[in-house]
Amino acid sequence: MEIHDCSLWDLLKNFAVLNSGPTPRPILISTRFKMFESIFAGVKYIQDRGFKHLDLKPSNILIKTRPDGSWNKVDCRITDFGIGGKEDRQTGQAGTPGFTSPEQLIGNGIQKSDNYSLGKLMVMIFTEWNTAWNLLFQPISERERNNLNFGQERDALFGVIRGLLTVRFIKFEN
Repeated sequence: MEIHDCSLWDLLKNFAVLNSGPTPRPILISTRFKMFESIFAGVKYIQDRGFKHLDLKPSNILIKTRPDGSWNKVDCRITDFGIGGKEDRQTGQAGTPGFTSPEQLIGNGIQKSDNYSLGKLMVMIFTEWNTAWNLLFQPISERERNNLNFGQERDALFGVIRGLLTVRFIKFEN
């Protein structure tokens, strides 16, 4: 396997640091689209062959960079298939918090579980680092959470949340 310069995580975080200086160098939206298209094509390739990854996240995407630290717009590889594969098996609560699909949290990762992680990757790719980090890992502040007052709507809200968290599995025979 070829040697890559960094992970997508490193690239996005490093560009956030570079952009905080006096001469910001944001990642162009066209570059972000090309990057996402490359990752999407990789996930489609995996799924078309009956495999699942089950741990898609920025640190499992390796890329090559140019001398200035930007992505070379060619080399982008999905790595670390440690918990995925072709066979359906109990995975336990495997995966990475923040990127793991709900069905994986109850021990039943399926091929389409990667689609959930792909959506999380899309947020990371198409938004700036701090925005993405806040959206994915701290949707509301602790002060905001402490000030939540649901009143009479609480039971109805929790009923909706319970319904959304209910996962049903349907297995189709070929």
